[in-house]
Amino acid sequence: MRRARPKPEKLRASPALRDLVNNKLKEHWSPQQITRHLARHNPGQPDMHACPETIYRALYNGLLDKRTARLRTRRTRRKKQRRGIPTKNAIPNMRPVHTRPREAEDRGRAGHWEGDLIVGKGQRSAIGTLVDRATRYTRLIHLPAGWKAPQVRDALVAQTAGWPVSLRRTLTWNQGRELYHHEEIEELTGFRIYFCDPHSPWQRGTNENTNGLTRRTPPSRPRRPDTGRGHETLVKRAGLPLIRDDQWKPRRLPGRLHRLHQREDPRGPRGPGRQQAGIHGLGGYGRGAP
Repeated sequence: MRRARPKPEKLRASPALRDLVNNKLKEHWSPQQITRHLARHNPGQPDMHACPETIYRALYNGLLDKRTARLRTRRTRRKKQRRGIPTKNAIPNMRPVHTRPREAEDRGRAGHWEGDLIVGKGQRSAIGTLVDRATRYTRLIHLPAGWKAPQVRDALVAQTAGWPVSLRRTLTWNQGRELYHHEEIEELTGFRIYFCDPHSPWQRGTNENTNGLTRRTPPSRPRRPDTGRGHETLVKRAGLPLIRDDQWKPRRLPGRLHRLHQREDPRGPRGPGRQQAGIHGLGGYGRGAP
């Protein structure tokens, strides 16, 4: 028999804290962002602090506004973790992410990228995303001919051909079969491609976070969803930070918390990594993160 809980849930007992969390969730903040915001703006007030797990439990138990307070993933219950034996992937000669060079891990130099695909509703269109690990500069790869392995290969080669060689160092991808021809991509672009472990999206977390922000900026009515042209509206809005709301949102980066705002200088600070790599020479849509 389970013992009765000795005290009520924190968000149930504190209307002020519950209202604040509700408001931030309506603005599409994540529980982690809300936790850091509470700690920073309410020092010395533990009653106004809440850890991410407290917020998740309140959401899943119905303590918050069910109509407007929701996660960005719109999930209303915990996702069950399926622990099974991964199926064998047929991609040949994959280079594991654990062998990636140290300078890619340190994020001190531009040219080390993380990539993935975003597939649209009904799988009628898709777009590729490339995010630089050091600057958070984002490029969206158009896939008008489809997103099978040959089409992804051709699009990556064609749309990165004009980049400086110094910006084509490494590319980290998941084990999706769209990169079956990774050896040809390496030969034609100069990238060294590394693959994450199965079911390990945190190994390319910068790209995962950017994809989540990108998904929140879809075109309202794509003109030709079967060709991917509808993503042009998305691209023009995109960049880093990928924020549609008027107010700033915090974005957690290694060792620091950035305050990103749409009205800040879109070029961001002129750090040594940018000057050395010439990140603005890429052209096209998107911009580096402050």
